[in-house]
Amino acid sequence: MLAVFLAERYAKQHHGDKAIGLAVAVTNAFFGLPPTNEAGRTFLAAHGPFVEAALRDIKHEPRICHIVSVFTHMLGNVAGNGGTFSAEMLDSAVMLRQFGILLPVEQVQMPISPEELVRQAREFEQ
Repeated sequence: MLAVFLAERYAKQHHGDKAIGLAVAVTNAFFGLPPTNEAGRTFLAAHGPFVEAALRDIKHEPRICHIVSVFTHMLGNVAGNGGTFSAEMLDSAVMLRQFGILLPVEQVQMPISPEELVRQAREFEQ
């Protein structure tokens, strides 16, 4: 959902593969995930500062900040309760906070049911 949204946005400024690579790299960074294939690793190695600049710009996108915050807080809660909270998840949350993307949980309308989560995701997609 986020990668597609970002790819459509970045396609207005960059050509095909660069827009897609940037969208995937930014989305991976939101959740502390490494690239999943050689193309992603190559893109990130070649465009690291570009990806970081795009990440920093997200703080000016309140809708993206909100949905990233919802998912980050939810994943943190689930992982914390399940004993699977990783160092990568912590590093990602710290980075998101430093970049002004991760909102404090008090400022986020956290879903109280799976249906509420789906509703928020659909609202974001529109």
